[in-house]
Amino acid sequence: MKLGDMVTLSAAALKRDTLWLWADKHREGGSCSKLLGVVTEIKPDSTIGFPGKKQDVFVIHWISGDAPKHREGNSTPYSWMAHRHANQFYRRDLKFVSRRKPKQK
Repeated sequence: MKLGDMVTLSAAALKRDTLWLWADKHREGGSCSKLLGVVTEIKPDSTIGFPGKKQDVFVIHWISGDAPKHREGNSTPYSWMAHRHANQFYRRDLKFVSRRKPKQK
């Protein structure tokens, strides 16, 4: 996954207790648009939240308006993460949708 690639939440992410609300079957009867975002930054060997295994962290700019604020969803107990780790997700939380198309001259 590279900068500019389009992504959505993976099946593994949607099974998390903090992100299940963004699964298609729970989003307004499944009739709303698909959750899409663009990779804007890659932080190698980082962690999100509590110390753990260091891995690549991807900062996502969500195109959809009702996107999760961070890996722990929008829940109140993790609101401190919304500021420190805003729009950050691990690779396993993301599913590749399409490659960035280079500008043609």
